[in-house]
Amino acid sequence: MAGEKIGIAYEAILKVALDGLHNRGVFTGSVFWNQKPTGISVEPDLTIGETVDTPDYVFMVTHSGSAKESEKKGWRNIGELCEIKTALPKSPLAINVIFDANMKDGMKELQAACFDHMLVIEDRPYGKTILDWVTKHSESLPKDKDAKATEIRRRILRNKSFSSAMRELEADLHLALQVQYEDMKQLWDMDRTRKHGIPPEARNTYVRRGLSKLLVFEDIDMAIRLYQGKRVPADQVPTFLLAMKLAKKGVGASVQPCDPEILAVVNMVSSQSIKTIWRSMEGNPILKSMVAQIRQLQNVVKMGDYVYSEFSNLCNPTTLCTRFLHLRQDPTALVEPSYFPCGTPGTVWLFDTLMEIIKASAGKANGYGYAQLAAEIAEPDGPAKSCSPSSRRFLLSPWGYLSEWSSRKNGKTIPDEVIKCVALVLSSKIASIGHLEVKRLAQEFVGGFAHNLLDNKIGTYRMFEPLLDLLKTRIEGVNKVQIRSCFAEKAGLGGRVGCTTIAQVKDCIINWQTATDSGKDHKRKELCGRAVGLRYTWDQKTESFKKRPGVNRLILLLDGTWSQKDLDTLVRAGWDEIYYPDEIDKIKTSVLGSVTTKTPKRPNEEEADFPEAAEKTKPYGHAKARKS
Repeated sequence: MAGEKIGIAYEAILKVALDGLHNRGVFTGSVFWNQKPTGISVEPDLTIGETVDTPDYVFMVTHSGSAKESEKKGWRNIGELCEIKTALPKSPLAINVIFDANMKDGMKELQAACFDHMLVIEDRPYGKTILDWVTKHSESLPKDKDAKATEIRRRILRNKSFSSAMRELEADLHLALQVQYEDMKQLWDMDRTRKHGIPPEARNTYVRRGLSKLLVFEDIDMAIRLYQGKRVPADQVPTFLLAMKLAKKGVGASVQPCDPEILAVVNMVSSQSIKTIWRSMEGNPILKSMVAQIRQLQNVVKMGDYVYSEFSNLCNPTTLCTRFLHLRQDPTALVEPSYFPCGTPGTVWLFDTLMEIIKASAGKANGYGYAQLAAEIAEPDGPAKSCSPSSRRFLLSPWGYLSEWSSRKNGKTIPDEVIKCVALVLSSKIASIGHLEVKRLAQEFVGGFAHNLLDNKIGTYRMFEPLLDLLKTRIEGVNKVQIRSCFAEKAGLGGRVGCTTIAQVKDCIINWQTATDSGKDHKRKELCGRAVGLRYTWDQKTESFKKRPGVNRLILLLDGTWSQKDLDTLVRAGWDEIYYPDEIDKIKTSVLGSVTTKTPKRPNEEEADFPEAAEKTKPYGHAKARKS
């Protein structure tokens, strides 16, 4: 929330500066704030033009508080840029205004190579004045954005240094309005004439989610039998599966399936492919460790018992900090080896347990997490106010350090002073919840703990790639490779910045992506930018863009809850063909030509492929490309 307020304050700062230029007659037309032109899915931060639908200038306001997330944000910016430049009737001048630029190495250069102009406020002589002012005043500004801009104008008059900084910002913006990259114009013109495919009919699939849940089953054959509707005795089903509602008690001494996402996967994906993906976990120790935590749900009950029995001690921040540090050094430090029925966890389990109890107290799935904890630690007047400013800000960039620290991933360590900050905040929150309420929440959060691990860690773990695995099981010659985007080539970047990992078969590039309602807007923007970056290459000799040699089609394999508008936008951005996970054989035919296949057997047979079954699945073909 604090980051969102700061972002809107930055937009208001830019609006005030542009209004100042307009009042001085620097440009004609009007300044539009968060108004979407007809014909695109993007809502620009600010535009200048005679009307909303005919912008001459588009401004993107960027602020990056986390280097870890900066690459994704950068690709979203590039995706928006590509749509703005190629989908509007007239290509406007695009200016990227970056305020606080906590970015991975190379991300500034990558974005600078794309936009007509990029202004990094943090790097300008007046930048610190503006950034400090926003940090200090963003909370006190009105909530309404127009009222926010009005209040900023009023406060400019009362602050000489801030007023001077705003005049310098106006001068920089004046220069930015006069620049255009001719070499980028060549790329946009070329992409405008490209032929577009026809998007398929949108539908929801839950393959990644369903397969991630199937990983939890210790006996995959039993899981498949259960979800194929065959009888499974209750004594073959571990109690943790019932607690997670992945199975339920049936008639007599049997159990029944009850998870619709697993059921959809078993109906959509062959048994053999499911087993292949399940077995691949053996070669992924981190994924295997996370799954083991869920299977050992009895341990989670004991973790809650520990917090309840040690409540008064854990409300003492010094004691809590000491226990965190001891547990980080030795997983067996706090309890006897026999305490946990399924073996001592290898994580800093006390930290994870307190986080889950606090989240449960909020009564919603996103009630509390690493980002909220980091923000509370950084709060100048919060529980950690006695610690140094550098320690309090440490976890803001990125707060993901906490997950790596707790799971002992990659040997990641955090300074003791920062752990002291963590203990100060968590001890305060646990104390405010109260002893009896902690007992109740500890009993309730057992299932929540497992689902949080499943949804937010296993389900999002980047090395768990079931869609790629499905491609490999069905199509010969699939090679996973990294391709440097034309933008990174133009910027002269090395390393991984600006690259996209894809599957390549002959002259086709295949990308895969799962998205949910909460994240699909961001994913769509990233994919739009990557499509252009993959289709073209930068020729250093001629200093111009050209079609990437050896690449004739871009294919997208999607899973999740993409809307029809999402698919329309993705096709327009450059993805020639879009398929769903039960259409792998269609991809195979598309890239390899007509293939003779066996007559599909019933889904419950071992050799079954991707049946068209499911009244949910509407067959359709991918039409030949047409010119837009």
